[in-house]
Amino acid sequence: MTESVADALQPVYIEVCRKAAEADIIHKDGTSAQVLSLDKEREEKKGTDAEDSRTGTFTTAIIAKLEEEGIKIGLFFTGRKHAGENLDDLLGKRKKDLCSPIQQCDALSRNVPKNHETQLSNCNAHGRRKFYELVDGWAKAVTKIIGLYGIVFMNEKLAPKDPQERPVWHQQKSKSAMGEIKAYYNGLLEKKEVESNKFFSKNKFDNECAIAKAAQVIHLIGDSYIQEMIAPFSRTVRAILTFICLWRLRIGL
Repeated sequence: MTESVADALQPVYIEVCRKAAEADIIHKDGTSAQVLSLDKEREEKKGTDAEDSRTGTFTTAIIAKLEEEGIKIGLFFTGRKHAGENLDDLLGKRKKDLCSPIQQCDALSRNVPKNHETQLSNCNAHGRRKFYELVDGWAKAVTKIIGLYGIVFMNEKLAPKDPQERPVWHQQKSKSAMGEIKAYYNGLLEKKEVESNKFFSKNKFDNECAIAKAAQVIHLIGDSYIQEMIAPFSRTVRAILTFICLWRLRIGL
């Protein structure tokens, strides 16, 4: 019965994906997942020529926002593909005459599609949290950055809700703070207080990611865009994905 219902809904699913591909802003997050049938398939192929080099199973959650129409579309993809590969598949359905969408996600390289251009906007909630985790060992280096992030987060809280007014607000209030984060961190690299392409501490946070986050958000602010804080989105997605994974395990999918 489940399969027959799924077949009946296939045209709806195709249309929802097509519409989501035209979004102005795409929020995206991913997590590991378990699908018993895929686990069984992997075990059967182990040690043979057909063995897959990728052993993980992943769920990608996408929230596609069409600003002009006021529509939000939620999509979930579970399988062997990483989030960037799933986004690549989705953007393959995008109209060629549309400009590249804003992609909001964390800084993992596997989040970036290889075959389609996006305006990458990494999550400042992730970036700030990684610095906060280093306070005990690197207080002098990271305290200033956390303080500057505090300015941006406060501006986000106070920003007007109107989508046309918000970018102007952040251009005026947040751009200087993000620029200062980038300049300060570049200064640490130049003074060799931290090393480029080395881990800041045992937490394994890549220093270059912080500079990339600042540069990308500055770029978006300058182009009349501003990254929205996606920490609440991330928490909601993970709660939903946890439920889905438990449900799949229960019914043996």
